[in-house]
Amino acid sequence: VAFLNELKLRMGAQPTVTEYGVTARMPLDLGVNILSFDIPGVDPPPDANRHRLEMAPVTPGYFAAMGIPIVEGRAFEEADQEGSQPVTILSQAAAQRYWPGESAVGRVLFPGGDADQTITVVGVAGNVKIWSLGEPPRPYVYVPIHQGYAHGTFSVVARGNAPPAELAAQVQREARTIDPEIFLSEVGTMDDHLGYIY
Repeated sequence: VAFLNELKLRMGAQPTVTEYGVTARMPLDLGVNILSFDIPGVDPPPDANRHRLEMAPVTPGYFAAMGIPIVEGRAFEEADQEGSQPVTILSQAAAQRYWPGESAVGRVLFPGGDADQTITVVGVAGNVKIWSLGEPPRPYVYVPIHQGYAHGTFSVVARGNAPPAELAAQVQREARTIDPEIFLSEVGTMDDHLGYIY
Protein backbone atom coordinates (compact mmCIF):
# COMPACT_ATOMS: atom_id res chain seq x y z
CA VAL A 1 0.00 0.00 0.00
CA ALA A 2 2.81 2.42 0.90
CA PHE A 3 4.57 1.67 -2.39
CA LEU A 4 1.41 2.25 -4.45
CA ASN A 5 0.68 5.50 -2.61
CA GLU A 6 4.21 6.82 -3.14
CA LEU A 7 4.18 5.86 -6.82
CA LYS A 8 0.86 7.68 -7.26
CA LEU A 9 2.32 10.85 -5.73
CA ARG A 10 5.39 10.68 -7.95
CA MET A 11 3.42 10.05 -11.13
CA GLY A 12 0.95 12.81 -10.27
CA ALA A 13 3.86 15.24 -10.05
CA GLN A 14 4.94 14.49 -13.63
CA PRO A 15 3.76 17.29 -15.96
CA THR A 16 3.48 14.80 -18.82
CA VAL A 17 1.02 12.53 -16.94
CA THR A 18 -2.66 13.49 -17.14
CA GLU A 19 -4.27 10.26 -15.85
CA TYR A 20 -2.83 7.48 -13.74
CA GLY A 21 -4.11 4.31 -12.09
CA VAL A 22 -3.27 0.79 -10.97
CA THR A 23 -5.08 -2.52 -11.40
CA ALA A 24 -4.52 -6.09 -10.26
CA ARG A 25 -5.91 -7.36 -13.57
CA MET A 26 -5.66 -5.77 -16.98
CA PRO A 27 -8.34 -6.39 -19.61
CA LEU A 28 -7.40 -9.24 -21.95
CA ASP A 29 -4.91 -10.56 -19.42
CA LEU A 30 -4.36 -13.99 -17.91
CA GLY A 31 -5.46 -14.85 -14.40
CA VAL A 32 -8.75 -14.48 -12.63
CA ASN A 33 -10.10 -13.07 -9.36
CA ILE A 34 -13.60 -14.02 -8.24
CA LEU A 35 -15.99 -12.20 -5.90
CA SER A 36 -18.69 -14.43 -4.41
CA PHE A 37 -21.75 -12.67 -3.00
CA ASP A 38 -25.48 -12.68 -2.29
CA ILE A 39 -27.88 -9.97 -3.47
CA PRO A 40 -31.05 -9.20 -1.49
CA GLY A 41 -34.04 -10.20 -3.60
CA VAL A 42 -32.00 -11.63 -6.49
CA ASP A 43 -31.67 -15.41 -6.60
CA PRO A 44 -28.35 -16.91 -7.69
CA PRO A 45 -28.16 -19.07 -10.84
CA PRO A 46 -29.92 -22.46 -10.54
CA ASP A 47 -26.60 -24.34 -10.44
CA ALA A 48 -24.99 -22.17 -7.74
CA ASN A 49 -25.65 -21.13 -4.15
CA ARG A 50 -24.17 -17.63 -4.68
CA HIS A 51 -23.55 -15.08 -7.38
CA ARG A 52 -19.97 -15.09 -8.65
CA LEU A 53 -18.29 -12.49 -10.83
CA GLU A 54 -14.77 -11.94 -12.05
CA MET A 55 -13.32 -8.85 -10.44
CA ALA A 56 -10.50 -6.36 -10.81
CA PRO A 57 -9.09 -4.41 -7.84
CA VAL A 58 -8.25 -0.88 -9.09
CA THR A 59 -7.25 2.53 -7.76
CA PRO A 60 -8.95 5.88 -8.29
CA GLY A 61 -7.87 7.15 -11.69
CA TYR A 62 -7.90 3.72 -13.32
CA PHE A 63 -11.09 4.29 -15.31
CA ALA A 64 -9.95 7.67 -16.63
CA ALA A 65 -6.50 6.34 -17.54
CA MET A 66 -8.04 3.42 -19.42
CA GLY A 67 -10.74 5.51 -21.09
CA ILE A 68 -13.54 3.45 -19.48
CA PRO A 69 -16.58 5.68 -18.98
CA ILE A 70 -18.54 5.78 -15.73
CA VAL A 71 -22.09 5.71 -17.11
CA GLU A 72 -23.89 5.96 -13.77
CA GLY A 73 -22.85 7.03 -10.28
CA ARG A 74 -19.21 7.75 -9.55
CA ALA A 75 -15.71 6.36 -9.91
CA PHE A 76 -13.65 5.33 -6.89
CA GLU A 77 -12.31 8.15 -4.73
CA GLU A 78 -9.34 8.60 -2.42
CA ALA A 79 -11.73 8.23 0.53
CA ASP A 80 -12.46 4.61 -0.48
CA GLN A 81 -9.86 3.19 1.89
CA GLU A 82 -9.68 0.25 4.26
CA GLY A 83 -11.95 1.06 7.19
CA SER A 84 -14.42 3.09 5.12
CA GLN A 85 -17.70 1.74 3.74
CA PRO A 86 -16.86 -1.05 1.24
CA VAL A 87 -17.89 -0.04 -2.27
CA THR A 88 -17.92 -1.51 -5.76
CA ILE A 89 -18.45 -0.53 -9.37
CA LEU A 90 -20.23 -2.92 -11.73
CA SER A 91 -19.95 -3.23 -15.47
CA GLN A 92 -23.07 -2.33 -17.45
CA ALA A 93 -23.58 -6.02 -18.22
CA ALA A 94 -23.55 -6.87 -14.50
CA ALA A 95 -25.94 -4.06 -13.60
CA GLN A 96 -28.35 -5.14 -16.33
CA ARG A 97 -28.13 -8.77 -15.26
CA TYR A 98 -29.14 -8.08 -11.67
CA TRP A 99 -31.37 -5.01 -11.98
CA PRO A 100 -32.65 -4.83 -15.57
CA GLY A 101 -34.27 -1.50 -16.32
CA GLU A 102 -33.42 -0.15 -12.86
CA SER A 103 -30.56 1.76 -11.29
CA ALA A 104 -27.79 -0.31 -9.70
CA VAL A 105 -26.35 2.60 -7.71
CA GLY A 106 -27.10 2.25 -4.01
CA ARG A 107 -27.75 -1.50 -4.20
CA VAL A 108 -25.82 -3.78 -1.86
CA LEU A 109 -23.95 -7.06 -2.14
CA PHE A 110 -23.24 -9.45 0.73
CA PRO A 111 -19.69 -10.76 0.16
CA GLY A 112 -19.41 -14.47 0.90
CA GLY A 113 -23.11 -14.46 1.75
CA ASP A 114 -22.48 -12.64 5.03
CA ALA A 115 -25.47 -10.34 5.61
CA ASP A 116 -23.53 -8.55 8.38
CA GLN A 117 -21.17 -7.16 5.74
CA THR A 118 -22.27 -5.06 2.81
CA ILE A 119 -20.61 -3.71 -0.30
CA THR A 120 -22.48 -0.76 -1.78
CA VAL A 121 -22.63 -0.19 -5.54
CA VAL A 122 -21.49 3.39 -6.17
CA GLY A 123 -21.11 3.31 -9.94
CA VAL A 124 -21.59 1.52 -13.24
CA ALA A 125 -18.74 1.40 -15.76
CA GLY A 126 -18.85 0.83 -19.48
CA ASN A 127 -18.28 -2.74 -20.62
CA VAL A 128 -14.76 -3.79 -21.61
CA LYS A 129 -13.32 -6.91 -23.20
CA ILE A 130 -12.11 -9.24 -20.46
CA TRP A 131 -10.98 -12.46 -22.17
CA SER A 132 -11.21 -11.85 -25.92
CA LEU A 133 -11.98 -9.07 -28.38
CA GLY A 134 -14.88 -11.04 -29.84
CA GLU A 135 -16.73 -11.78 -26.61
CA PRO A 136 -20.19 -10.36 -25.83
CA PRO A 137 -20.48 -7.88 -22.92
CA ARG A 138 -19.33 -9.69 -19.79
CA PRO A 139 -20.63 -9.01 -16.26
CA TYR A 140 -17.70 -7.75 -14.21
CA VAL A 141 -17.06 -6.10 -10.87
CA TYR A 142 -14.41 -3.60 -9.73
CA VAL A 143 -13.28 -3.10 -6.13
CA PRO A 144 -10.92 -0.51 -4.61
CA ILE A 145 -7.38 -1.84 -4.18
CA HIS A 146 -7.11 0.02 -0.86
CA GLN A 147 -10.10 -1.74 0.69
CA GLY A 148 -8.16 -4.90 1.44
CA TYR A 149 -7.16 -5.97 -2.09
CA ALA A 150 -3.59 -4.58 -2.19
CA HIS A 151 -1.73 -7.85 -2.72
CA GLY A 152 -0.30 -9.83 -5.62
CA THR A 153 1.01 -8.26 -8.80
CA PHE A 154 -0.17 -4.98 -10.31
CA SER A 155 -0.30 -3.17 -13.61
CA VAL A 156 0.24 0.58 -13.80
CA VAL A 157 -1.72 2.47 -16.46
CA ALA A 158 -0.94 6.05 -17.43
CA ARG A 159 -2.15 8.52 -20.04
CA GLY A 160 -0.48 11.78 -20.87
CA ASN A 161 0.87 14.29 -23.35
CA ALA A 162 4.18 12.53 -24.00
CA PRO A 163 4.97 9.61 -26.33
CA PRO A 164 3.88 6.26 -24.82
CA ALA A 165 7.45 5.03 -24.56
CA GLU A 166 8.36 8.10 -22.50
CA LEU A 167 5.42 7.59 -20.12
CA ALA A 168 6.37 3.93 -19.70
CA ALA A 169 9.96 4.93 -18.92
CA GLN A 170 8.73 7.43 -16.31
CA VAL A 171 6.72 4.72 -14.55
CA GLN A 172 9.74 2.43 -14.59
CA ARG A 173 12.10 5.13 -13.32
CA GLU A 174 9.85 6.28 -10.47
CA ALA A 175 9.08 2.71 -9.37
CA ARG A 176 12.77 1.88 -9.13
CA THR A 177 13.48 5.14 -7.30
CA ILE A 178 11.10 3.98 -4.58
CA ASP A 179 12.45 0.42 -4.55
CA PRO A 180 15.51 -0.44 -6.69
CA GLU A 181 14.69 -4.15 -6.38
CA ILE A 182 11.13 -3.85 -7.70
CA PHE A 183 10.46 -6.37 -10.48
CA LEU A 184 8.92 -4.88 -13.63
CA SER A 185 7.93 -7.62 -16.03
CA GLU A 186 6.47 -5.69 -18.97
CA VAL A 187 6.69 -2.01 -19.83
CA GLY A 188 4.88 -0.78 -22.91
CA THR A 189 1.69 0.51 -24.51
CA MET A 190 -1.78 -1.01 -24.75
CA ASP A 191 -0.89 -1.92 -28.34
CA ASP A 192 2.10 -3.82 -26.95
CA HIS A 193 -0.19 -5.53 -24.45
CA LEU A 194 -2.55 -6.64 -27.22
CA GLY A 195 0.43 -7.80 -29.25
CA TYR A 196 1.45 -10.20 -26.46
CA ILE A 197 -1.98 -11.83 -26.64
CA TYR A 198 -2.84 -11.73 -30.32
